Amino acid sequence: MSGTATFPLPGGMAAGGTAGRVAGRAVGSTIGRTVGSLIGRFIGGAAGSFLGPLGTVGGAVAGAIVADALVDYIIGTETADQVATATDKADGVAADATACLTCGKGINIPRALAATLGACAALACTPPYLGGAHACTSQPPRDGFDSHHMPADSATAMPTPMGPAIKITPEDHRRTTSYGGATGPSYAHRRGLVASGRAFAAFLLDVAEIRALFPGKYEVGLSQATAYASCLHAHGLLR
Repeated sequence: MSGTATFPLPGGMAAGGTAGRVAGRAVGSTIGRTVGSLIGRFIGGAAGSFLGPLGTVGGAVAGAIVADALVDYIIGTETADQVATATDKADGVAADATACLTCGKGINIPRALAATLGACAALACTPPYLGGAHACTSQPPRDGFDSHHMPADSATAMPTPMGPAIKITPEDHRRTTSYGGATGPSYAHRRGLVASGRAFAAFLLDVAEIRALFPGKYEVGLSQATAYASCLHAHGLLR
């Protein structure tokens, strides 16, 4: 099944459906991107219908409901085959990890970090360098972009250079929930996920947030960051 089916939804259902669809697509890859999108749209639509009088707030709440529901589904039923698939993908490119120590024009990750990452080093810093490890996405200096950690750097114990991240404009970076630190109430749920050993779930919610805020704008970086984070998760480096 390809593409994303669209059906007219009235009132608050439309707001909820839009937010839900974005969340569903962001975390639905394990069960199929289109299926995740449809599940997200209709669960979000139902919540949005109930919360219709709240307008866009209803849609946002619906999106959060869907994201949580799908994250719980995916993480809670993650199978050995799914982990093995991510592991095989990483192991298949492990031989290129040394070459990736210097990935391009002045863009590289330190050898010590590559050694820590193991097979995932090959996914940490690859062309076009828009997503991966913060050590890569923060380069080159003064390129006009920020490196946006997902989940927030301050919320995890992971070394800063190792954290999954994407390149993002400073203006867009300021619009994210975690900008300037993730200590506020709006990031509390994701902090809780990290604290409970579910940092990968928090990562997926950060991906959903970027897609909701900037539809279609950062897809390449998000894809690269997701491949890297999935490898970290499969190897036990990102729980």
